[in-house]
Amino acid sequence: DGQLVLCDFDTIDATNLGRQILYGPDDVGKPKAEVAAGKLAAINPDIDIRAVTHRLDDAGLAEAVAKADVVLDGSDNFSTRFQVNDACVAAETCLITGAAIRLEGQVTEFGPDYTTSTCYRCLYREADESLENCAGNGVLSPVPGAIGALMAVDALKFLAGIKSRRGVLRLFDAVSGEFRAVAVTKRANCPACG
Repeated sequence: DGQLVLCDFDTIDATNLGRQILYGPDDVGKPKAEVAAGKLAAINPDIDIRAVTHRLDDAGLAEAVAKADVVLDGSDNFSTRFQVNDACVAAETCLITGAAIRLEGQVTEFGPDYTTSTCYRCLYREADESLENCAGNGVLSPVPGAIGALMAVDALKFLAGIKSRRGVLRLFDAVSGEFRAVAVTKRANCPACG
């Protein structure tokens, strides 16, 4: 039997409601992870789910990742993504990362064997921290849902032992409705997996 652990130290804001469909107007101001855990448990009362409502420090993140079979990262900043990536590489844990902005989204799966697999730092570097984010540029509300659904599919495939294409950046264009796949090359000097 598995456990689902939701980590989010943020609270629900009215601006989240259009794209984070577990939440409603009555949830504004409440902890995201707690509300999500409660709503998922109501859908499936047999689920073993735990909410983490504080920011995980380096040791706490490392411990949580080491206990996981797969990590899904939908964070909205590079700093967090790099920290999660580094913890996954160190623990040899599969990482599925997704992001959305404006009318675009992306999904990538890395690991768990980082001697051969690429990692998030092979794709992005510290200098990319200045790239645009959803808060400043907005996002078409259904796009994060589409990306989240793909992340869930990838996670279930990984847990079921179904082979998938790791280290391939899948880019979604909501205007055309098309996906484009781009292979991520392993960086020899990658600070995490190189």
